[in-house]
This record gives sequence, C-alpha cells and structure tokens, in this order.
Amino acid sequence: MQRILFTLSLLLALQFQAGAWAALGHAVVAKIAEDHLTPQAKAACQECLEGLSIVAVASDADIYRGQWILPLDFMPTNDPQKLRPKYVTEFDRDLPLNIVYYGHIFSVDEQCRPYRTNNFDNYYRTNACFDVANLTADLAEWKTMDPEMRKRAVALIVHLVGDIHCPDHIKYPDENSTGNFEIKFKGKKMKRHAMWDSDLLASIIPWSYSDAARLIDTADDAFIAEITAGDVYDWGYDSALCCRIAHEVKAGADVPRSYAADMRELAFSQLRNAGYRLAALLNTIFQ
Repeated sequence: MQRILFTLSLLLALQFQAGAWAALGHAVVAKIAEDHLTPQAKAACQECLEGLSIVAVASDADIYRGQWILPLDFMPTNDPQKLRPKYVTEFDRDLPLNIVYYGHIFSVDEQCRPYRTNNFDNYYRTNACFDVANLTADLAEWKTMDPEMRKRAVALIVHLVGDIHCPDHIKYPDENSTGNFEIKFKGKKMKRHAMWDSDLLASIIPWSYSDAARLIDTADDAFIAEITAGDVYDWGYDSALCCRIAHEVKAGADVPRSYAADMRELAFSQLRNAGYRLAALLNTIFQ
C-alpha cells in the first residue's frame, strides 16, 4: 500500500494542470532544489526514497494529511472540545497519539520572527519551521534510521520547506487564521488560503513544473549563497517579511483578475527561494 501511495504522489506531482501550490508549486520547488543538489545529496535522497526523485514525493505530506499533517492548533495534546469539528473528523483517530504530527504553517511574533517551539502559552500549535528543524536533526542518523521513517522525513522536509514559503502559510499575530475566510477571485467564491494554494498560481504558471522551474531558476551563485544563509527560522522570517503584502486581502474582498499578475514576482521569488533553500538544507544533511 505504501508503494502504491508513493506512486500516486508521483502522478499528482506531475499533473501540473491541477494547479495547486500543493502539486504544481511543490513540484516546482522540488525541481529547482533537485537541480542544485550535490551528486552525493542527490544519491542519498534517492536512497532514502527508494529510487524516487524528491519531485515525486513533494506532495506526499498532503496525500497523507490525516496521518502526517495537522491544521492550525489541532494537536492531540490539546482539548478536543476546543477544536473545530471539521478538524476532528479529518483526523485519523485510529492512529496512536504518541506518534509525531507535523504542521504546514507557522506563526510569527510582532517582529515577524517565527516561534522556535510548538508550545505557545501552554497551548500546542503546528509550526512548520520547528518541524523542519527537528526533522533535519533526525536525519543526521539517516543511514541507521528505519527506512520508512527516513523516507517520510525526507518527503516532509521537501514539502514543509515549500510550505514555509507559501504566502498564506504564515500566521501573523493580528490574524485569527491563515486566510480561512471567503473572498472572490476571478468571479469565484473561495477562501483566501485556497486562492494562494490553487487558483492564483495556476493563473501565472501555464507551463509544466519542469519548464516553470527552468524559467524561475535564474539567480547567480552570489544570490543563492545570500538567500540560503542562516537556518530555517531565518528563512521563515524572510518569508514573513516578504509575504505580508499578500495578507492585505481581507474577508469579503473582490480580488480582480489582475491580482495574479500583480503577485507574480512575489510568487516566483518565493518558489525560487524555497528551491534554493531546500537544496542547501539537503546538501548539508547529506554532505
């Protein structure tokens, strides 16, 4: 079954027509990263993924959402009565509560600095930056890890680094959610989060993921060295600073068709930076 689901993830990642950050965007990020891996890191990734490319598993964290990924504030250690019913029904309650779950968003403070924990005021929240840091530490022993666990760890890192760079995967202190409210985009009602996760990116990338990666991957070595400096918390900080403008779209907004073109530079920059940083992280892990 695991092999079937991983094959399914490959098909989903390659179907750019689906037009989602979770498919097209993540595939673009992974392809850019793959093109900047050292031979040693690329070989190690393929060994961990049983021969698959990191592009193939870029959306696995969404496919295994009920088993790997939790929405904002939905932690097994928190009071279930405080959780939205939607999240309770989506969560696979047959799984043990002592396994590790991961989040695809992160919260920042008033200075746009990501939190370095998943415990805010005695309430556990999902934190993609924190999770990437922990997964990176886990993979330090990748050669002796359980094969299924290291496969999952690599797939999660590939996905979560991409998520950290998605404009609506950042929760600022003056917001109650990450775009979980209704707007209208190109005449269609949707959540702002869904606009960034799907329709907007599809509007500005009419190519395959590999063509998009080639067209977006234009930086020189000096820029790549600068953008990959620091750690995942520094990258989250940079994303939070850059993406604040995307959060100016408020509930009930009628977003014009031209908004996609207006946000093209931001979207491309975030995809490109995510790819470079993912490559730098994997190169460091598997050096």
